[in-house]
Amino acid sequence: VASRSAVGAGIHLLRKMASLADMLLTIGGSQDTRNLLPKLGYKRCGELRRYARVIRPWLQFRTTPEQNWKTAIKFLRNSTQSLKGIPAAPGGWQATKIPRFTESIEGVIGRPTSSTSPRRTAAGLNYLLSCPAASFSGFLVSQERNLRGYFLLAQVGGQARIVDIRLDSEDRESWQAMCALAVRAAAEDPETCEIVAASSVEATGESWLQAGFAHRETDPILCYDPRNLVSSGPPLDLSLADGDLCFLSEPLSPYLS
Repeated sequence: VASRSAVGAGIHLLRKMASLADMLLTIGGSQDTRNLLPKLGYKRCGELRRYARVIRPWLQFRTTPEQNWKTAIKFLRNSTQSLKGIPAAPGGWQATKIPRFTESIEGVIGRPTSSTSPRRTAAGLNYLLSCPAASFSGFLVSQERNLRGYFLLAQVGGQARIVDIRLDSEDRESWQAMCALAVRAAAEDPETCEIVAASSVEATGESWLQAGFAHRETDPILCYDPRNLVSSGPPLDLSLADGDLCFLSEPLSPYLS
């Protein structure tokens, strides 16, 4: 539908889809897409900030396809930043890798928060686990044997992505513990050079910064919302799991750092 030989087909399909739902949401996209969507009635309703932390700078340097004079500078910067150790989770916190999610997780992830979050279900998470475009893995997080939340990882080449993470509380210390566990799990793979996480909520982004990440990219969140269902509500709480950024591969530019 994006072919120049079918002018208007994409817009027609988009409008048809819009008639089937209360709203449409898109994250990022090409510059052409970002220029077109506002003309179709989309409005900016937030931004998804992507954070990255380099774990193995030498391996990242060797596996970077296109190198130039900036590559050596980035290697020195990433090497310096990687000297900061991965934060440890407080005592009593534990992450357990699981083959599939069960409905028991829905009692934790269904609790209300101050943000508008996409609905998560065990079936939806398992659907991501079966995605063939990347290697996904799921983890349950507990504190003193009490289930507190989960996180979902995707391995795309030398980049590990924390594509989704949910906690039953908005407590800052608990979030820092969750992030520490997710980073440690992502770093265990010896092929992982860089770990990437994302959030559209400032408080969660602050937790990634506290975990040694750096803000690298910002993607606009655009919404077609004729009934103002989202635009007039609390801020959106989105992650990489809410778009193709959870599995999208760019072989010539595989890293953010």
